[in-house]
Amino acid sequence: AGGREIKKLEIEPLLPDTGVRRFSGGVTIEDHVYIGVAFDSDRSWRLVDGAADEAHVRNVVLDDRPLRYVGHAALAPGMYAVLGKKDRRTYVVEFTEP
Repeated sequence: AGGREIKKLEIEPLLPDTGVRRFSGGVTIEDHVYIGVAFDSDRSWRLVDGAADEAHVRNVVLDDRPLRYVGHAALAPGMYAVLGKKDRRTYVVEFTEP
């Protein structure tokens, strides 16, 4: 809700990875969930798009306040993160079959 929020928030898939990933500086992360990134190996990864099917997204104005409704069929069933690129807070939502 709110024009500024609607413009900045993005929906990204949450992708579980049961492997051990090794990063620079000797950092390892095991059994983790990544936002919009799928790992094939420590050196091979790909971005996974969380774009919603716009046919199932509705933008409306209620009492002068812009709102965006994202229907259950807008994305494949699964867990998603909702956040802006510079946000410190991430919301987690689940899309399921009705």
